[in-house]
Amino acid sequence: LGLWLQARRAARGGAGPPPAAGPVGSPTPTPTPGASLARVEQACRANDATGARQALLAWGQARWPDDPPRRLGTLAQRLGDPAEPILAELDQRLYANGTHVWDGAAAWERLSPMLARHAQARKTTARDSPLPPLYPQGA
Repeated sequence: LGLWLQARRAARGGAGPPPAAGPVGSPTPTPTPGASLARVEQACRANDATGARQALLAWGQARWPDDPPRRLGTLAQRLGDPAEPILAELDQRLYANGTHVWDGAAAWERLSPMLARHAQARKTTARDSPLPPLYPQGA
């Protein structure tokens, strides 16, 4: 039995047990809305279209963790009609050929009220739930 185990280890290429695999299906941490919103502002003010796209999608993931938007078009639909031209312009800057210039600071000025309103809507709906809190404070 000992010779068989030794031959098996040698055939595997190592003398010890196989390396332990990392956790399977470990959840990725959900970004916080505040941090994501700060990243959106930073990327927009720096005219970083790629960073703005990533930050906007991270904000969407924080805002709608059960069904996060995967594209800017989906995010625009959730934010409403005023956001659609702003995010379409960002998409055009990212994917269109040519020298289209994106004004991130102007985009931020137009987007920030919409993002803040949607962030506030989440806080309101969570607070106004008809169910009592699972862990009441000060009880």
